Amino acid sequence: MKKHIIFYVALLSTILSISNIFSQTSISVSQSLAYYSNSFYNYKQLPDVNDNLGLKASHIFKGETVQSRIFYQGDLNYFKTYSDRLYHNQAFGYDGYTVSSDNKRTLYFGANWRMHDGKDIYDFFDYSKLQFYGNSKIYFRSNLIGKFGYILNNRNYSELPEFSYWEHYLYAQMNTFFQTGTSITMIFNYGLKNYIPLQISSNWRNPEFFEMPSVDQLVSSIKVAQSLGDKTSLSLKYLNRLNPGLVTGSAAVMNTDDLFTEDELFDDRYGYRGHEFSLNFTHYLPAYIKFELGSVYYLKDYHNRQLYDIDGNLDISGDTRSDQRSLIWGGLSRSFAVNWGIKNIKLSLQGGYLKNDSNAGYYRFDNYFGSLGLQFRVK
Repeated sequence: MKKHIIFYVALLSTILSISNIFSQTSISVSQSLAYYSNSFYNYKQLPDVNDNLGLKASHIFKGETVQSRIFYQGDLNYFKTYSDRLYHNQAFGYDGYTVSSDNKRTLYFGANWRMHDGKDIYDFFDYSKLQFYGNSKIYFRSNLIGKFGYILNNRNYSELPEFSYWEHYLYAQMNTFFQTGTSITMIFNYGLKNYIPLQISSNWRNPEFFEMPSVDQLVSSIKVAQSLGDKTSLSLKYLNRLNPGLVTGSAAVMNTDDLFTEDELFDDRYGYRGHEFSLNFTHYLPAYIKFELGSVYYLKDYHNRQLYDIDGNLDISGDTRSDQRSLIWGGLSRSFAVNWGIKNIKLSLQGGYLKNDSNAGYYRFDNYFGSLGLQFRVK
């Protein structure tokens, strides 16, 4: 892990040096300090302070027909009390877009590689991810916009190869706007996850493989936003998640008696169906201070997830896991334009409360959280 931190610092120094040479290079650095009453979102209710250092850098290429960029994103996360949970993420990528001659169609495309790496004691979290995507934005009318796309993901777990997979993701989005200040957004997407077969024998003549069935999910949502003036807006969103069963598998979710987190390994979205309701309010206060207040309510019914108590004993009722989750949060932020070597500074303050109620005591918990953040753009 130490060598990765050294690499991270060296990379930051290199990018800052390069930015002075290339005028089309953009760099931003962020630092946030957050307190969680339940840092790992589980029944153990372990409080901690998380320190996050983030870096983003990109270089833009301006062509006659194609605008594109290369970028880097990275962050280092440190926990004050549970320091062995330290981890970092790195990402490199290329993306771009081109516009049709009549300005009615825009094609977006890109590819990126990401990795997650932590200390050896939690190396089962480590993974690398490769992503390719393409989508098209079409102006059907001045107030009707469509977006259609495809994403291909490949995620590989170095210590748990049986959880590695390929994912195909198709989506369609429609946006419409009205003179009353109302906008409506509808999104439909379909995901198909194919687990990568795991070779379980070394016989090259007749190798044996362990292969889990594929799993799919259909998600649809509608969002209605209303402008309440120049400085205020309100939005309401409903999302439905279901497993249509076009393929016969179920999500692979890791189980352990002493660890549960919000990570995909433990709470794969393909493993449950349900409903989500969200409400968001935004208002600009004097001095250009942005105030946001939001709430989300989730109903989640898990597929083939048997119930266990805190001691890990199986519930003989035969019921499957069902959760009800509520979240409320609020935040203040303010951006400043400066002229002394830094283009922009943003300060943010956020706090909230999350409660997860489940018919399984193992997944019953709540969490108070608050954070203070600083971000500045160098170029």
